[in-house]
Amino acid sequence: MPSFPVFASYAQADRQRELERFAKELREEVRSKLGRTDAMSVIFFDREGVKAGDKLNEKVIDAARTADVLVCIMSPTYLWREWCGRELEIFLRRQAKMPAGIDARFIIPIWWERPAKKRPLPKKLAQFLHTDALFPSKYNDFGVKYLARFARPQFLKMTTGLAVRIADTLANTPHRLPEGDNVQDIEQIPNAFDEQQPYDVVLLPLTPGGAAWRPSSVDGTIAEAAQQAAMSRQVFVRPAETGPGMVAGLQKAEAEKQVLLVVVDASSAPDATVQQVNQLGLTNLVLLFVDAGPVAVGVDGWMAQIPQGTFAQAKATGLMYVAGPGGLAAEMDRLIDAAQRRLQAREPGAKVEDAALKEKAKEQGIAVDVTPSLAGPGSEAKP
Repeated sequence: MPSFPVFASYAQADRQRELERFAKELREEVRSKLGRTDAMSVIFFDREGVKAGDKLNEKVIDAARTADVLVCIMSPTYLWREWCGRELEIFLRRQAKMPAGIDARFIIPIWWERPAKKRPLPKKLAQFLHTDALFPSKYNDFGVKYLARFARPQFLKMTTGLAVRIADTLANTPHRLPEGDNVQDIEQIPNAFDEQQPYDVVLLPLTPGGAAWRPSSVDGTIAEAAQQAAMSRQVFVRPAETGPGMVAGLQKAEAEKQVLLVVVDASSAPDATVQQVNQLGLTNLVLLFVDAGPVAVGVDGWMAQIPQGTFAQAKATGLMYVAGPGGLAAEMDRLIDAAQRRLQAREPGAKVEDAALKEKAKEQGIAVDVTPSLAGPGSEAKP
């Protein structure tokens, strides 16, 4: 397989007409600036880099291990793709092998499409995101996809500016990026995007089969429903630790303002683990009660088998949802949204106060009884 100087990391769901056009324009610009004759051998966009009969995963990993520059084509979908996070991790490990003092942009993130919901980028990615004078003004507001659709001159300026940055790294860096280690199984590479933040979700399925459980023939698995909710709500859903570390893990997640999502099967009697979790007094715990068997059990009958505790509290506060046949994914999504809103509503407005200005106001006889906050004077933050 030929070594590609540039590796483009993107979400397959974003691969539409505009992205194809961007790939073509960028490839030609980089080829021209490097003085090459074959544009197709300059940037690895996975489908063009794979021949008939090749194994896609192996070719993608080999290209990520050997390319000198990574372009992260970010979008709301991109940030929830484990493969994309693993591709970044491969480059991070390679960059860690570089000699000290080498200042080069081997990793270049760009916004393909900006997310509507604001969320901090994972730190491993955010450290490489820079404002670039070579990029057009509308790019900063909307991303490249918008330029491709509505602003052709700025789209061309964007591709040219990005090509200049790529060519500069390739032509003027005294050291190549060290080759990555051989990878037998991509699952061995962690997802560099997996960074739990407040109001993300820790998932504890207390069901037969755990996250692989499929409650009915018209439902997906718990894991599939969680992945859908993660993308819909733009949160990370991480499995809870089980075994001896379960209690400590749940308590830690509660302290970090995580949503603790417990899924139970109505057709299974509460076991010792269910009883243990019920007695922990976790205020961030929410309960998805799946009653999808051939005969409905009902919430009251199942709850009567356990003493008053955390589950009853979730029900009383409206944070216990019931999923019937075919309702697993939708109810999980709704419950996560409700739980996030409840947690955020607990947070007071962050106060912003200038002591010197306050004292000066007092000297001038100006009332300073109202303390301003990020949510407005004397108010509380709204969810």
